[in-house]
Amino acid sequence: PNGRIEQILRQLVINILSTVFDVGANDRAVVNRNLSAAAGNNFVAGNVGVLTTEGVVLTDITSQALSTGAIAMASETIAAGDTGVFVLSGEVSIPDHGYDLYKTLLLDGSAGGMTTGDPSGDNVVIRGVASVVDKDTIFFNPDHLWMAGSDN
Repeated sequence: PNGRIEQILRQLVINILSTVFDVGANDRAVVNRNLSAAAGNNFVAGNVGVLTTEGVVLTDITSQALSTGAIAMASETIAAGDTGVFVLSGEVSIPDHGYDLYKTLLLDGSAGGMTTGDPSGDNVVIRGVASVVDKDTIFFNPDHLWMAGSDN
């Protein structure tokens, strides 16, 4: 009986999340939204941005305001001021992305960029945002925790 109750509760949670996030039965692993890129912020697939009231702004690890809030990854090229698909969580296809396989990706010093190495600089935000699944796939699942660090 307990197994059946757990199964019912699990399905209930999936149904609620599917309704809240408007996610279909075949794509529950990916949560995405059509969002606008803020003025002056051009995205290519794989760039990471912070959600703001002005639109999505490319991340900047030297600014806590531009690297610690809710973030999303562009799944396509999105010009400044245009609306496009941003992934909030899930797999993103980026053919031949060039990252080391099976590594954790952190925000890096380039606007909207990620790295498998250690971010460098003074007073930078260190935040894990994704994992490398294979040579063409990133699993975007940004950590809500972050810390400030420096080279010193």
